[in-house]
Amino acid sequence: MYVIDVIPFAPGAPAGALSYRSTDSLTPGTLVTVPLRKKRVRGLVVACNSVRDAKALIKRADFSLSGNIEVAGMLPEALRKGIEATALYHAAPLGAVYMQLLGALIAEEIPEQLQEGAGHEIVLVEAPYETRIERYRELIQETSGTTLIIVPTLAELARMKESLSSFKPVVLSGAKASATRAHALRKALASPSLVLATPAYIATPIPALQRVILDRVSAGAYRFPKRPYVHAVVAAQYVTEARNIPLTYGDFPLPLEFRSLQPLSDEGLGTLSIVDVKAEEEKQGATFKAIPDPLFESIKEALEKGGRVAVLSARKGYAPAVVCRTCGASVRDAQGRALALATYKGERVLRSADGNTIKEADAVCDVCESWNLLPLGIGVERVMEELAVLFPKTQLIRFDTDTIRTPAMARKTLALFEESGGIIVGTEFILPWLSTSMPLALAVVASADSLLALPFWRSRERFLRLLLTLRERAIHTIVATRRMDESALVGAEHPEEETFFEEERSLRKALEYPPHGALITIATVGNAQHMEAAASSITKMAEPYSVYALPEKQTGTQTSRTWVLQLPEGAWPDQALSRKLSGLPPSFRVLIDPDSLQ
Repeated sequence: MYVIDVIPFAPGAPAGALSYRSTDSLTPGTLVTVPLRKKRVRGLVVACNSVRDAKALIKRADFSLSGNIEVAGMLPEALRKGIEATALYHAAPLGAVYMQLLGALIAEEIPEQLQEGAGHEIVLVEAPYETRIERYRELIQETSGTTLIIVPTLAELARMKESLSSFKPVVLSGAKASATRAHALRKALASPSLVLATPAYIATPIPALQRVILDRVSAGAYRFPKRPYVHAVVAAQYVTEARNIPLTYGDFPLPLEFRSLQPLSDEGLGTLSIVDVKAEEEKQGATFKAIPDPLFESIKEALEKGGRVAVLSARKGYAPAVVCRTCGASVRDAQGRALALATYKGERVLRSADGNTIKEADAVCDVCESWNLLPLGIGVERVMEELAVLFPKTQLIRFDTDTIRTPAMARKTLALFEESGGIIVGTEFILPWLSTSMPLALAVVASADSLLALPFWRSRERFLRLLLTLRERAIHTIVATRRMDESALVGAEHPEEETFFEEERSLRKALEYPPHGALITIATVGNAQHMEAAASSITKMAEPYSVYALPEKQTGTQTSRTWVLQLPEGAWPDQALSRKLSGLPPSFRVLIDPDSLQ
């Protein structure tokens, strides 16, 4: 008789291993099916001891060990090492990381043997989309086994499949029906020459895998949206290292932490012009407009020539923020979230970003009860409203998450736009759907300042990437701003100049932000007693690293707070700290190097 320790593959499983009894001696790495909370789940054996050796442990236990173990195979050692390193980096329970990265394979036969790789290296492909595709073709042809290309969205998955159709790729996507998905997964495990997939399949144990490519590596969709919030780019790094195969990062431009010192090129990009909105208003004495006169004239000219136009706004809704003119406070809901002015069922309302909180637009300030509220910023609805007045006979199409809820709706809307022309208005959400093969006549950024003001420490880098993406997809791009001295604008207009990257690198080095340090956020919600205990616990476990608390937010009867840990370059992952953080209860959310500190 033996006692085996098993890491269960279950989202809510305990942080450590669970002990079971077994009649057979099982090697660490064995896949088993075990009982857990009245269900049977897949798990991984991490230790096996005879009952004689574990006698003291069994005597101390106040429960009896469960049995009924079924062997389901063996997980390859390289894959185990890669996933264990990923869990350490994310300060997450190992079982939860296994479930997140291998959940799609739970019902499949996992190969027990993986081919040896030819050597791990990082390959950088920093170029516009069409140039990246040409380089990917070369890499696929150079690779003797399977190449796995990961893209962040379904729109890009469909486009990549079309671009690389000559390789007859196998496509893995959670959007497919379960039977179709299972069939595609079995084909992928049979080691074809090319597999295309979304981030959920980053750890797929393809036996003959010899190269992994991550396209548009900067995309936020690479981070899983649910606990334990694994970042697929990090997982790819550890899995490819463990399998000893090359990893390619592709983007334009690459995130600062991946970039070489090679300057960008503007080859193949459309032209760019920048409009100083402040100067225009001073010159004309005009009131505020979402579509200033120079933008109106450019749109009019493009439409008269039969061209298609895309107009981007920073946020959906009518105005991203509403403030009180009397006291200056932002209008917020009971959870402390800022409310935006938007349209709901034909009526103007104050709405939270997730749509769960809706107030009438004639609400008063919660702080001073003043009715004098001022909407700030330019949302998609406001842009649509002005364009409808300026171009009453032109087809206007709205493209944001309020109107486009499924990939099918997106494809149908884009087909209408490509066939009938007109103006399409949306947020960054539209970018992956715009094709480089059918360039727009004109792309317009209605308010660059709102994009630069987004609460992300990477916002300037994101803004530069957005403008270069538009230059790929439009013959001409025009940007409206009041911040003419912004170096990101210079970088977008003259990609060959390194001024922006030098400035951004120096700033992050001074602040010890990635890649010159690590940021860890720990967030929780609770009453005063819970928050006091949390503050004490987090401060203690963070030693000797610096930790600071962000301002509290009142959420009805409870309070939410985020703590930020800053670690010097090279200090993370810290094994001791990672173990402590992974043991925090589910009421705490731990993120490593998040885009936003809130």
